[in-house]
Amino acid sequence: METIDAQSYEGEITRLDDQGLSIQTSDGLKKLPVDDLSNVILNAAADPPDLLKTPGRAVVLTLDGDILSARNLRVDKDHLQFQVGNNKTAADLPLGLIQTILLPSPSQTPEEIPRMCEEIHCTGGVNDVLVIVGKNGTPRKVTGTLVGVTDTKITFTYRGKQRTANLDRVRAILPARPGPADRPPRTRGRLVTDDGCVHAFSGISLFGNQLVLRQRREQTVEFPKETAAKILFQSDRLTPLAALKPSSVREHGMFDQAIPYRVNRSAGGGPLRLAGRKYDTGLGMHSFCELTYDLGGKYRALIATAGIDDAVRPNGAATLTILADGKPILPATTLRGKDKPKPIRLDITGVKSLTIRVDFGPDKLDVSDHVNLVNIRLVK
Repeated sequence: METIDAQSYEGEITRLDDQGLSIQTSDGLKKLPVDDLSNVILNAAADPPDLLKTPGRAVVLTLDGDILSARNLRVDKDHLQFQVGNNKTAADLPLGLIQTILLPSPSQTPEEIPRMCEEIHCTGGVNDVLVIVGKNGTPRKVTGTLVGVTDTKITFTYRGKQRTANLDRVRAILPARPGPADRPPRTRGRLVTDDGCVHAFSGISLFGNQLVLRQRREQTVEFPKETAAKILFQSDRLTPLAALKPSSVREHGMFDQAIPYRVNRSAGGGPLRLAGRKYDTGLGMHSFCELTYDLGGKYRALIATAGIDDAVRPNGAATLTILADGKPILPATTLRGKDKPKPIRLDITGVKSLTIRVDFGPDKLDVSDHVNLVNIRLVK
C-alpha cells in the first residue's frame, strides 16, 4: 500500500474502515488515517483489463464513477438490471443513477462511443437519448422516453409513438439527468476488481475476507477479497496532476513532427507501464515536450515516479527537468530505458507556476523517448 506522501508498506491488512487502515508489517503494526491513503494493491499478480478498450464489451457508466462490464441488460420501470463483470452479481440500479450505457459493435471499443456522441452533439438532458446507427453505419441522435430493453430489442417513445428497434443498432443510451437533489454522495475511492470493473464507494470496510462498499445513499455491496485487485482512494489533500489542464504546452520532434503528450496513457498510446507494473494515472510525454501548470501556491509537495515506458525498454534516453516559478527544482535528470524508474519528491510550497520538461537525452535523438510520470500528484 502507498500513502499520498509516497510512503509504502507491505504486509497484512488487519483493519480497514472509514477512519483508517492498519497493516501488520515486518517492522510492526502501522496505523494510517484514511485521508492519508493513496492506493492499496490487494493482488499484485492481477492485471485487470481496461474495459473501455475492450472491443464489443457493453459497459455501464454511473454518475458515481462506476465503470461496469454488463451482460443481460434489462430496463423495466425506470430500473436498469444487468449481470456485472465475470461474476454472478446482479445489479439493479435506478436509471437516474446511470450516466451512459455504451453498446459498441464487435469491432468497436466502448471508449469510441463518447467520441461518436460528441460528433453528433449528443449529450444527456431532461429526456432520454439514444444513439442509433443506420444500415450505412451513420449514427443519429433520437430523443424521447426509454420504455424497455431486452436481450435483442429496445422500446422507445419517439415523437409521441412507441417504437421498437433491434438492440444491435443502438450504440449508446443516455438516460435523463436527475435534478441537483438526486446527485450521488461524495466518492471516497474506487475498488478495481480482477475483471476490470471499477466500483466507486463513499465508504469501505473489511470484515474477515469480505470487502463491504457503501454506495448510493447507504446501499452496500460485498466483494470477496480475493476478487479485488486494488483500491484507489480519493483524498481532499491530493490532486492528480493529470486532472489539471496545462496553461502552456510546447512540443516538437527532431523533424518538427511532435508526438503529443497523453493523459493516463503512454506517449505511444498504451497503458502506463514501468518495471512491469501498470499504472492508472499519470502523464506520457515524448521529447521534446514542456507542460506548464498554474498552481496558485496551493500545494506543498509534488510526488511521482519517472521512467521510460516498458513498451520501448531498454531503448530510450531522455532528460527530465522540473521548474518552479522558472527555477529548476529537479535539475536535468537523464532517464534511460535500461535504468530503474526514479522516485521524485519535491517541495513546491508556495509555487505558483510548475513546468515539466522532457528533452532529448545524451544521444540527442528522440527515438523511443517515451517518458512516463506515473502517479504524479500534488499534495496539500
